[in-house]
Amino acid sequence: MSPTFRTVLLSTFFCVGSIAVNVPSAEAQLTFTLLTPTVTAGRGDTITFGAMLTNTTGTPLFLNNDLGLIDPPLILDDATFQTQFLLPTPQPTLSADGTAHLYSLFTVNLPSNPALYVGFPTFFSGRFTLYGGATDADQDTLGTQEFRINLGPTAPTVPEPGTLALLVGLGAGSVLLIRRRARGARKE
Repeated sequence: MSPTFRTVLLSTFFCVGSIAVNVPSAEAQLTFTLLTPTVTAGRGDTITFGAMLTNTTGTPLFLNNDLGLIDPPLILDDATFQTQFLLPTPQPTLSADGTAHLYSLFTVNLPSNPALYVGFPTFFSGRFTLYGGATDADQDTLGTQEFRINLGPTAPTVPEPGTLALLVGLGAGSVLLIRRRARGARKE
């Protein structure tokens, strides 16, 4: 090994080692717990996921971003999170007093079209990650929660009593009309 190559190699190891030593340790800043991580729902349902969030630092904590992933054909909508934490001005923070706060964070829509579910299992997995930190620009990963949606039976479509009475009445009227016409045809 040439002295120049050895010097470059040692310098590289020294630089990488000093960077690794200076990386701050990942300290939990947020306790993030979904209230109902496993849900059973039917096609056409919309599920709202709530969470308990607790700031474990001594300073206010900003929630600056999120990432929600779900198996297809389900659709995750994070508009609730956006409305609560990103849109207000000034941007709100989680208080530094260690109090647990309950929030609705996101919804999952189950399409009603049965053809969309062909070839998929009867359960769907997802995860929701919160990002933020001590400032409104921080993008530290604060917590990730996984969730599961079990596809339950879809309630059968049953006509309302008024609709059922109308159908029975129309059917009976049709039968009487046909009988009356048949009698009239025999008399002639």
